[in-house]
This record gives sequence, C-alpha cells and structure tokens, in this order.
Amino acid sequence: MEALLPIVKDNYSLMLDTADVCVLAKRDDKALDLFGQAQKRIESENAPEKKKWLARVHDGEGIVLDAKGRHAEALKKFEQAKKQWPEFREPWVRMAITYNKMGMYDKAIASGNHAVQTLGSKAPVVWVALAQAFANINDEVQAATAITMVRNSDTKLADRIGKNLEDWKNAVEKLNRVELKFPVEQELAPEPEKVEKSEKSKQPAKTGKKKS
Repeated sequence: MEALLPIVKDNYSLMLDTADVCVLAKRDDKALDLFGQAQKRIESENAPEKKKWLARVHDGEGIVLDAKGRHAEALKKFEQAKKQWPEFREPWVRMAITYNKMGMYDKAIASGNHAVQTLGSKAPVVWVALAQAFANINDEVQAATAITMVRNSDTKLADRIGKNLEDWKNAVEKLNRVELKFPVEQELAPEPEKVEKSEKSKQPAKTGKKKS
C-alpha cells in the first residue's frame, strides 16, 4: 500500500487505509503522518462529504494517540470527529474506552450509552468499556449486563475479559489492537432519522394539563 502512495498521492482514501494498517503494525508515527497528509489533501479540495472525511481523519488520529498513552490529546481528536459528523459512532465508542483508561467512569458511561442508545452501536468493545465503567462504580448488575452483551457477540472476548466484578474493572486493558482497529463495526453511522427518533424518545413526556 505504501508503494502505491507516490503513484496515487492525491488519493486520501488510500492514505487513510494505509494509516490504519500502520496502526495495526504499531507504526504509530507513520500513521499520524499519513493522517496529517490526508487531512491537508481533504481540506485543499472540495471533497464530497468533506466533514465526514475529516471526522474519519480525527478519529484515526485519536486511535493512535490513545494507543501511545496520550489520552487527553486523543479525547480532543474524538471530540473533533464527533463535531464534524455527529452520527459517527466511532468517536463515541473510542471516548468510552479512553475515559476508562483515565479513570473517568461517569464520562465513560455517558459516551458508551450515547453510542449504544442514541446511535445504535453494536460494537463489542463499547460493551467492554461499559462493563469496566460500571464495575468501577460497583454497579455489578449493569456491569454483568454489559458482559452478557459482549458474550452475545464474541464469546472468546468475553471469556478473556473475565467472569466477575474484579476481572471487569480493567476490561479495557485486555483489548488488543486488532479488536480496536478501525472500524469497530460495519456500519459507521445510523440513518439520521433514526438518531432523531432516538433523541425525541429521551425527551420528557408532556402532561397535557391545562392552565387553570
């Protein structure tokens, strides 16, 4: 893939795919360089769905920074990604994972719940993140529910995470780069109308009482 880059140097899609492979190969600095090149190329032209492509870039940068232990910087990239493309599931899932690494469990739960409840994420890793967050606030029922969701989609992963509350408290650390590779699920985003319906369902119901 790298050999093709000088030939098709304007192909930012190839740059991003190559960067993803570099992440898997633990060539993090090369991956960051490619994400940077792709961003410059996308910004320099009137690319179709420009905001979505930039969200893809920022998400990739966040993945690399998180893997390098630069969690605060990773969160900033995920924030940029979700602002560019609010329906994009990836950054919300990634934030749930990163917040766990930082010990910010309430924020991990909020991000994971948004990914699952609002955006319909089915990524096993988001349930791993929720399991860890709930375990660390000693909500064993919710943590066990999250692990059940992991088991329903990936039995081997669930077995590796463990079977009790103490095992789940460091669940995210048991994820490897293959399990965290881009994308974490097939569909990057739900249909916009599904997101709108989900948001409306969270609004408090009107009482219908008339003023006297």
